[in-house]
Amino acid sequence: MQNFTIPLNFLEPQMVKRMIQKCTELFAR
Repeated sequence: MQNFTIPLNFLEPQMVKRMIQKCTELFAR
């Protein structure tokens, strides 16, 4: 997860939100 949090600061907030949503959806299933 650390490798995931570092690039988050680099990416735009919108992309980050989308990635988080996708991650949460995958984890929910």
